[in-house]
Amino acid sequence: MRNLLLISILISSSFSFASPVELKLEDVAKKVSNDNFLVIENAERVYQKKENIKFSRANLLPKLNIWNLLKLPAVFVDPLAVGDIIQDFAPFLVPSNWFKVAQSKHLYKARKEQYRALWANEVNTAKLLFVSVYRDEVFANLVLQKQEKYKEIMQIAKTRNIFGIGNLFAYNLVRDRYLSLVEDSRNLENLVYSEIKELQFLTGINNEEDVVIKAPLLPKLEGASKIDFSKIIFKAIEASPEVFQYEHLINALSKVRGQINFSILGTSTFSMGEGNGVFDHIPIQDGLGFGMGASIRISKSEGRILKTQLKGTIETIKRQVNVLVKEYNSLIHNYTITQERIELANSNYEAMMSHIAIGGTLNVMEMVEILDNLYASKILLLSYQFRFSDLVEKIKRITFSGDYSSGPILNIEE
Repeated sequence: MRNLLLISILISSSFSFASPVELKLEDVAKKVSNDNFLVIENAERVYQKKENIKFSRANLLPKLNIWNLLKLPAVFVDPLAVGDIIQDFAPFLVPSNWFKVAQSKHLYKARKEQYRALWANEVNTAKLLFVSVYRDEVFANLVLQKQEKYKEIMQIAKTRNIFGIGNLFAYNLVRDRYLSLVEDSRNLENLVYSEIKELQFLTGINNEEDVVIKAPLLPKLEGASKIDFSKIIFKAIEASPEVFQYEHLINALSKVRGQINFSILGTSTFSMGEGNGVFDHIPIQDGLGFGMGASIRISKSEGRILKTQLKGTIETIKRQVNVLVKEYNSLIHNYTITQERIELANSNYEAMMSHIAIGGTLNVMEMVEILDNLYASKILLLSYQFRFSDLVEKIKRITFSGDYSSGPILNIEE
């Protein structure tokens, strides 16, 4: 009952009747960093790894175990019994414990890189979604403009039918296109609404709030210069947290080998579940035995796996950069062609409207084709401009420039 009351209080307190929240593209990265649920959760996991380092260091100090105290008298009778209690009274004498400390440091760094990659992906997704919302709002305005054009032609066709100089087929065809555009407007309105709600979730804005998207200042496709793959790829690899995390994991694996080599002096006295069990499948025997060789071979195999994954990650980055560069340069080339198409379509539309204004015959099929070509070209040009903006943002993400350059800040209460 108490839990239900708490849930009802949280739900009721979340409703807001304030004025709409204005969201700018410049604010998205900060909102994601501070309020995104997945980012906050993983920040806590990084914090846990940081505390694991303190835990491993603390376990190098003597600790009190009441039951092991009972073994103290046995030391005076059998000096070999000292090995049973050294783990408690002098754990710093066990080499595996020192390797555990070093391993925890590398795994903490690997977790930080994983967090940096996740944060960057969430920021990138939110910023692309923001631009997508704005794009669909612009497209919705274009559909409304086209709708008005068809309404104008529909009125002309209707008037001509009244005076007996038109035909019903022309009127019905134009009206059908007009009603289709009305339906498209409603569908776009619903799409924008759902996208805004998704954007609110990514940026941590209360879902009951009304959000207004402020028009962003987007990179200009017109006059843009082509880019070179070779100038981007090295920066992308050097900045990649996906690459760095494997380097830290490989370093952590070397500490596991250290534990194996010194297993004759005992295994580590504490477990931290490092890396979510990333090396748990590597067996470490307690003491010198015939399984030591197998453990070393397994650890070497794990090293080869990590290096293969590292190489695969680098090749994936190369592929992504290659695709981005190719599309980026293609857009620059296609942009001027599309501009010319718009000029031709607009010229045809003006000529047709002038022809109708002086009493010329209304050719419905020509009019429909001219209008469709005009707005198809406008939408295509806008698609190129927005796609160019997306590509610029993706290049910033993969090279960690712009909003990604400073990296995430761990806002964690300790």
